[in-house]
Amino acid sequence: MDVERSLHHWRRTAIIGLLASAGLLAALVAIVVIPLRITPLTDDRLIGTWQSDAERTIAGMQRGESEDPQREAKLRNLFGKLRVTYAATTYTSELDESVNTYSYQVLGRDRHSVVISDAANKESPLDFLELSTFTVIHFDSPDSYWLNSEAGGMREYFKRVR
Repeated sequence: MDVERSLHHWRRTAIIGLLASAGLLAALVAIVVIPLRITPLTDDRLIGTWQSDAERTIAGMQRGESEDPQREAKLRNLFGKLRVTYAATTYTSELDESVNTYSYQVLGRDRHSVVISDAANKESPLDFLELSTFTVIHFDSPDSYWLNSEAGGMREYFKRVR
């Protein structure tokens, strides 16, 4: 009888120990994994205010072409006006009188570039072109980056102003 009671006691103790261990393991996994999934990927190189660099953008577009003063004047009317300010998860674009703030997320990064995606599906007059929702930003210095414009197939440069 004592042996049977002792065996029953040890079984109950073993089951309680296994359940407690499983609970502790689940808590440990939650403590480690949940913060990793909640913390968004960021890239400190983006943080700050960037101005469209008309000089570099236009120079890049005119490589190998003869100078056309009228074309250059039209290009100067387009480039150099956009200002973009990045925070950790949002960016604000300023163009002429229009100021808009959007959420974005960093999808990936390496030594030379960062890939971002708009978190919101904002409507654009270019939606009919079915362009990528990803933007690849290429850093060519700590204070300069460029990106390809899918709509125009050209490279636009930006310089850090803050």
